[in-house]
Amino acid sequence: MHTKIEIETARLIPVDPESQQILETLKQEDIYHQIDSPYTLVNIFLVSTLGGVSRLASAIHEQASAKRNIILSLDSHLEVDTFLGIDSYLCFQESANPCEQLGQFLYMYRNTVEIHGLISFDFNDFMNLVKGRNQISMVSYPYEQKIDEAVQLLQEHKLQDDSNYLLYFTLKHYEPKQLEAVLKPIQVYLESFPADTNYYLDFNEAPEQLVALMKITPEFTTQSIVPDTV
Repeated sequence: MHTKIEIETARLIPVDPESQQILETLKQEDIYHQIDSPYTLVNIFLVSTLGGVSRLASAIHEQASAKRNIILSLDSHLEVDTFLGIDSYLCFQESANPCEQLGQFLYMYRNTVEIHGLISFDFNDFMNLVKGRNQISMVSYPYEQKIDEAVQLLQEHKLQDDSNYLLYFTLKHYEPKQLEAVLKPIQVYLESFPADTNYYLDFNEAPEQLVALMKITPEFTTQSIVPDTV
């Protein structure tokens, strides 16, 4: 993703040097947040080490209040205790690159929560999707002419009935008369989801056309988005 991403409503709070370094790396890729934004809705505490876990309580206590609070572990092996006032405990899959996954997570947050999509999806929907203890994994695929190219690649990944999903795609130009053709492969893909699966769909206009899928699996399980052949 080469689009500049400036987060306005999520305050990213690293609680150890490793998490801070990941934010610095993302800033070099034009992915960053406004530290003193007047529009902050959620505090996201980033933790990467045992030392960071030990500092979480004081970091939560010292931080300015927000409507919601999330702890995001950038190392899936860390054991994070429950804290009063925390709405969500998230981690990435075990084999994931935390910098890459955090970048995709922020991209999804920015484009589905902060930018008004063409389907109704808002901050409350986002928090309902990630509330509790969950593991998050994400994949995204660009496409040139037909969205089928990216959807076919998504079909290589397993879907689970114990998970929730956010499916997001972009179009260079939104033309209502052509939307039915664009949505057809998306609808076929959604019909392959397990019957008990909860999912959200959103899309928007953007220079870079892509399809992205965020998977939210309860209770920090080790399962993730993986090809059927794995």
